[in-house]
Amino acid sequence: LTDTQKKQYIESLTYGRLFEKCESLVREKVSAINRDINRLEGESSGLAHSINTVREQQSRIEKDVQKKIAMFNNKLKKSISLQVKFEARRSHYERFVEEDDNLQYKMSTYQEELASLNEDINRYKTRNTVCPRCGLSLPEGLRKKRIESCQTKMFDINKKFESCKRRAYELSAGCVKHAKITDRLFSLADDIREYKLQINMCKSSMTKTDSLDGLEKRLEEVQSSLSESKNKLRYYDFWVKGFGFQGLRSFVLMNAIKYLNSRIQLYLDRIVGNRIDFIITLENTRLLVECNNRSYAALSGGERQAVDV
Repeated sequence: LTDTQKKQYIESLTYGRLFEKCESLVREKVSAINRDINRLEGESSGLAHSINTVREQQSRIEKDVQKKIAMFNNKLKKSISLQVKFEARRSHYERFVEEDDNLQYKMSTYQEELASLNEDINRYKTRNTVCPRCGLSLPEGLRKKRIESCQTKMFDINKKFESCKRRAYELSAGCVKHAKITDRLFSLADDIREYKLQINMCKSSMTKTDSLDGLEKRLEEVQSSLSESKNKLRYYDFWVKGFGFQGLRSFVLMNAIKYLNSRIQLYLDRIVGNRIDFIITLENTRLLVECNNRSYAALSGGERQAVDV
């Protein structure tokens, strides 16, 4: 037998085939896990690239949105500042409007009184008339006095009416300004509401998209699976060595050789005494036999016979 065949024979006696089979099965498992790791690493790399692309797009969008928000905030501040100024100016002209409202009420009252007095005068001007108040007939002198009294009242009321009219004219410019300021304030209020709405819409558009959430969630799942596969790989890598020559096979084989050396040396001592020092050593995949520090082939015929026995 060759040195390698000798080793294989001893291994067959020490469950070497079983270890070899186990090592083969574990290596197949390692290959499957490596393929899975390669697949997961490829998917992880692709997902990371997609996430970076989406984030870059979102970053560009957010910069544009931030510019819009800054623009609307600037317009909002200006509108609020104008609103405060116009509110102060409207307060100044508020008294003009209040006074004009009072004057309009007075003039309306004066006009009603003038219309009533004018109606009384028309009745009193008819001869042989009766009193429009009590229904009794009026003497001529009393009728004229009543007419004169109504005319005097109308004159006084007309003076008051004209005075109110002149004052209302003086106030008209202030009232017009008040109306224009009020319209401007309504317009500013609409602008402020619109700017606030636009700002809120811009802020809501900066939230993460569903696609990015999905990609990040999938990446977490892939990385978790990848970490699990790598842990499995370390475990099976250990058993590749464990069932190989650096592990259990070597341990069992070395113990078998050690036992074989002791038994052979025992038999040689009984057969030929201490004349032959026999030792079997393992060198890589070869099993070497030495007798008295010589190879088996260098032994004499008698020594070979003793060893063979």
